[in-house]
Amino acid sequence: MRRPKAILVIRFSSIGDIVLATSPLKSIRSAFPGARIDFLTLDTFQDILLFHPNIERLLVLRKDASRKEVSDFARNLRTEKYDLVVDLHNSLRSKLIRSKLHGIKTTVLKKPRWAQTITAGGVQHSPDKADRKDRRKVGGKNTAC
Repeated sequence: MRRPKAILVIRFSSIGDIVLATSPLKSIRSAFPGARIDFLTLDTFQDILLFHPNIERLLVLRKDASRKEVSDFARNLRTEKYDLVVDLHNSLRSKLIRSKLHGIKTTVLKKPRWAQTITAGGVQHSPDKADRKDRRKVGGKNTAC
């Protein structure tokens, strides 16, 4: 693969994940120092990234954008001539956007999903489905152990 000149990074939410997304930005900048890095997020989180040193342009999508608006937004992104898309979200919304950017190399980085753990008497226990179902019945509070 030739070195990308324009990279689109996608992460829509939530606030903690947006903050964590700044770490891969640093790695991307180190790997591709001459590339333009644009970041796509929701309007509710734009202030967090507004002055980030590794983002050339911050692209913002309305949180309540309809499917058609997201699709149109994605089609307009094709004019930006991205060489690489880094999807840090892998949601329906980001998949729709990636589908409109066909032909562009895409990397999807999934956030690790850690098993829920419960500490009972100093012992960690990963609840099975029955345990999680029981906790939901009492408002999600851990009442057993």
